[in-house]
Amino acid sequence: MFSQFSQSVRVFGRGFAAAAAFVVVAPAAVRAEEAGSFTCPVLGSKIESVTKDTLSADYRGVRYYFCCASCKPQFEKDPAKFLKSTTNKDKVIGASLFDPISTKRLDPDKAAAHSDYNGVRYFFSTADEKRSFDKEPKKLALTPEKDVLFCPVSNETVDSYAEASDYSDVKGTRYYFCCAGCKPKFDQNPDKYLEGLDARIKAAKKKSDK
Repeated sequence: MFSQFSQSVRVFGRGFAAAAAFVVVAPAAVRAEEAGSFTCPVLGSKIESVTKDTLSADYRGVRYYFCCASCKPQFEKDPAKFLKSTTNKDKVIGASLFDPISTKRLDPDKAAAHSDYNGVRYFFSTADEKRSFDKEPKKLALTPEKDVLFCPVSNETVDSYAEASDYSDVKGTRYYFCCAGCKPKFDQNPDKYLEGLDARIKAAKKKSDK
């Protein structure tokens, strides 16, 4: 069930296959998510444009769009199955919710540029960020095998990827933050905020379940 995605700590296998392609598309004047179609990861159908009515699901910081109502629950049941499918090779099936250079949450309509890599469309707040990404996309698009939707600074559960302000990667785990002020504090001394984190996550969950 997709409810398991709402858990504070997620542990998943490796992401997309190593095969990759990235492209330069559309000026900032064009809404980024409409510059070239997405593909439904379940049926492989083209989605010509994204609107407020387009069904979607967020998984590991990426938003996936669906062509019809029946595809969304299938994807939510087993995302890894569809992300590994060879039928989706060389197709854009997801949109990153975060700028991979700044690590900040970025809405597509506020992006200055974007690139497609390994099935995901990445958005950037500046053209310079895009150029940096295009030089080494494999490194900058790398996603840790674990992620934690719990702010280690404020000790608050982050309700969803879309609610996170940004993230930091430490020792193979991606930690999402509740607000922009938490990341700088965390980055200065990660060990300070990671000490006893599992116990704090359990305490927050227990409190929310009451």
